[in-house]
Amino acid sequence: MNLSHDANMFRSRHEVSLFQRVDVKAMILFWIVAFVINSIRAYAMDELPFHLAGGHRIAAFSFAGLMSFLLAEILARASGSRTRIIYALLALAIMPFAHSFFLKLSCSVAPIEGVAPMSWSECVVQALIMTGYFAAWIAAHFALANHKELSDVRLALRRSDFHARTLDTGDTCKVEAEEDRERLTFWAANGTKHVKIEASDIQWVQANGDYVVLHTDDIGGMIRSTLAKLEGDLGSAFIRVHRSALVRRAAIASVVRRPSGSISLTLKNGSDVAVGRSYSRGLRELRERL
Repeated sequence: MNLSHDANMFRSRHEVSLFQRVDVKAMILFWIVAFVINSIRAYAMDELPFHLAGGHRIAAFSFAGLMSFLLAEILARASGSRTRIIYALLALAIMPFAHSFFLKLSCSVAPIEGVAPMSWSECVVQALIMTGYFAAWIAAHFALANHKELSDVRLALRRSDFHARTLDTGDTCKVEAEEDRERLTFWAANGTKHVKIEASDIQWVQANGDYVVLHTDDIGGMIRSTLAKLEGDLGSAFIRVHRSALVRRAAIASVVRRPSGSISLTLKNGSDVAVGRSYSRGLRELRERL
C-alpha cells in the first residue's frame, strides 16, 4: 500500500493551503529571530551600531529571507531525500556568503557614518556566523517536511481505517438483515388450526391464488400474501425458480433434467419443485444462479 500516494489523494485543498501557510510563517519567524539575534551580536561586538531598523541589516536579511523562501520551494519540489540533502548542502555553502556579500555591498554603496566598510575577512567571518543560522533553518525545514509526510501517512491510515470500518459495517448490516429475516415468524392456516412457522424452517414456498403455501420438513401452512412480497421478506436465502415457487438455496440437493427436457429441483427432504423455463434457459445457467 502506497501511503504517500493515498495521502496525496485524500488531502483536501484546505489542508494544502494550511501547510503552505505554515511554511510562510516558518520563513517569517526565521527572518525575525535571525535578524534580532544577529543585531544583538553585532552590537555586543561593536561591529555595527545597534539599530534594529537599520536599512543595511534589514536589506541583507530580506535578501536572505527571499533566498530561503526560494530554497524552500526547490526542496519541496525535489524528489528523494538524497537530492534534497544535496540541495541543502549547496544552499548552506552559498547563501551565507551571498548574505554577507550583500551586506558588504550595501555598506559600500551607502556607508554608515563612523563605521569603516567591511573588509573581505570580516565578510568571511560574517558568512561563517550566518552559516549557523541557515543550518538551523535547513534543519527546521527538514523537520517540518518530515512532520508533513508523517501527517500524510497518519491521514491516509485514518482514511483507510475509516473506509475499512465502513465496509465492515456494511457487511455486518447485511448479515444482521439476513439474520432478522431468518427470525421472521408466520401464523399459517393448517386445516382447522393455525400453526406458528419460523422463517428458518421454510424449505420452499408455493403460490396458490391469493395465498402462499409455506412448506417445511414436518408441517406446513397457508398464509394470505403474494409470492413477490414474501420473496422480499425472506431475502437472498431464497431463489425464485418458477412464477409460483420460491426455494431455499441451502435446501437444494440436486438439479434434475427430465426426459421431456424440463428441469426440476430435488430438495434434501425429498420434495420436487418444477423450474420454470423463463427462470432458466439451461442446466448450466441454473447451476450458476444457485
